[in-house]
Amino acid sequence: MKAHFFFTLLLLSVLFFGCQKEVVGPDSTPATQMFSHPGHGRPSQQCGSSAFTTLSNGGTGYGNIEILNDVDQLYILTDMNPGWLLRDIKIFVGDPMLLPKGNGGTIQVEQFPFQINNPSPVDLFTYTMSTNNMGTCFGVTIWARAVQLNMFGQEIGVVDLWADGSNVLNGYSFNYCKGSCALGGGGNNLPSIL
Repeated sequence: MKAHFFFTLLLLSVLFFGCQKEVVGPDSTPATQMFSHPGHGRPSQQCGSSAFTTLSNGGTGYGNIEILNDVDQLYILTDMNPGWLLRDIKIFVGDPMLLPKGNGGTIQVEQFPFQINNPSPVDLFTYTMSTNNMGTCFGVTIWARAVQLNMFGQEIGVVDLWADGSNVLNGYSFNYCKGSCALGGGGNNLPSIL
């Protein structure tokens, strides 16, 4: 009887304390969202110039990346080399010194805030995210996994890639500065004032 009472009390305490966070309120961590679109989706009006880099394994290039922005979105366009398809992409935007790191000082890509897994790997893809919480200039770190498929759709080759840039820990990061949108013609869709 004592053991039954103790077990019931233990179960109730676990349920009460385990659900306490939900009772207090929702998690206050801001959500980060990235949207993906097959093919190359471009803004109707681009602000400034594009930046370009290569997806490589430190020596061989497997694809290209173009980064651009409009008034409130950052666009990351990927274009894989023939025979290679993009399956996973993980993106960190911000100060490279704030990249998530493990105890050994290696970049933890699984903790990047922007992550997409393409169930059907693709060669052309566009990723967009809001620039609201980004400064004017920031680091962009991109890790990707590319695959080769046989005629039955089975993976016959897999390679992990980084977007080329400056060496940071066990990966790479490059600097991107948002292009400015001039009043009336640089991407804010406001009519010109005559």
